[in-house]
Amino acid sequence: MVNPILTQTPQPGDVLATSQGDLLSNTTYIKTALARDHNIAYNTNANTNATQGFHNSISFMPGPNSPGVPAGADSFVWSRDTNLYWRPVGLGKSKVQLTNANIGASAATNGYSFLPGGLAIQWGSATTPTSGGTAGQMEITFPIAFSDPPYTIQCTAQLTAGSALPVICIGSPAITKTSFTIQVSTPTSSSTWRGVTFYWLAIGPK
Repeated sequence: MVNPILTQTPQPGDVLATSQGDLLSNTTYIKTALARDHNIAYNTNANTNATQGFHNSISFMPGPNSPGVPAGADSFVWSRDTNLYWRPVGLGKSKVQLTNANIGASAATNGYSFLPGGLAIQWGSATTPTSGGTAGQMEITFPIAFSDPPYTIQCTAQLTAGSALPVICIGSPAITKTSFTIQVSTPTSSSTWRGVTFYWLAIGPK
């Protein structure tokens, strides 16, 4: 950015030739400021283009934890600690965290992502052991730890052609912020509880 804008230019008694340098400095500053993150054309007749003035991107300065409400605003967005927040105005509504730079996302078979509002979502799949341990029982470790035990865990077992219909539930021990245990069973012998593939989804506090 060029030098800051000169607020006292021109003075009432100034001659244009005297103020020209300061005026040029001001207009250059304004041009540079407007061009940052905006689509603006100079020295062209393209200023009637429908995209003139649109944002190419938005750059945020670090903001306070809870900024004051801008006059006349319906809602506003700000940045703090490399994350974006949004808050609607009125009725004492709380801010909503839109991003989480510490979580990011992992687009994998066993992965995770961040949900606006301070939630994390994690998912995965596994197959119960074919031998050893308790038949049909398996502990699942989350790809990343929740800050507290998740609010909900959903599990779905995959039906194999010709096999008994598997039933899957959350087993003991209790759900923790790092893991949970599933128990698969079928109406037939416990031998059919082994080698069952299942899919899970968990949502909880980031």
